[in-house]
Amino acid sequence: MEERPFRAASEQEDSRALAPVPSDLDVFHACARAGQRLAEIHVHCEQQPEYPLTKTEKAGEKLDYRVTKMRLSKDKTSLIYNQFLTLSGIPPDTYEYRLGNRSALEWVIDQYQVSTDKRSGITNDPNREDDPQYILRLVGQVITVSLETVKIVGSLAAARIASRREKSHFTRQLILASNLEIASGITKTASAPTLTYLVLNIRGTSEKEGSNRKGQPASCPCSANH
Repeated sequence: MEERPFRAASEQEDSRALAPVPSDLDVFHACARAGQRLAEIHVHCEQQPEYPLTKTEKAGEKLDYRVTKMRLSKDKTSLIYNQFLTLSGIPPDTYEYRLGNRSALEWVIDQYQVSTDKRSGITNDPNREDDPQYILRLVGQVITVSLETVKIVGSLAAARIASRREKSHFTRQLILASNLEIASGITKTASAPTLTYLVLNIRGTSEKEGSNRKGQPASCPCSANH
């Protein structure tokens, strides 16, 4: 065996080891920016743009934006707003953002309905006479906020996983580069069987490091529950 393959591999691994590695501080700043954006869209939910849903008006029905009780279709891609109007094209990711055991959209559907308290006889009517399309507009805004929340939290999780993978790769490459440097120093005196054993040992160490991390769950420092 010659020294050149070891030296070339060592130089390649050294150059990769010097690549910048995302730090915990970078992840922290990403979380801070994400938290600021999340606070903005949640506190000012009713100022967010409406998600562009497909609005289907039932022929023969009078124009009406009042809600009695909204309900979702079986596949949850459409919302029957009332007898006059159906909203379609709800993205599946809308339901990924949850308030307890249900999504934000499902919470709106449950809360914004006409209901009468049995004991007091008081009727709760969420419709606004001065703003007939308020609930219709709110549905689109809640979908927008839900999708944005899922996107932000998902990007943080991806950033954290990438940071951990880069650090793991960085550590493995340092170990491998160190082993290769040692190997290059003994190639002139070692026998062929000894060098074969050394190469297999280095390769096995690198593969073992990778396999030990396959089953580890990735975690994110931020939570969707804010």
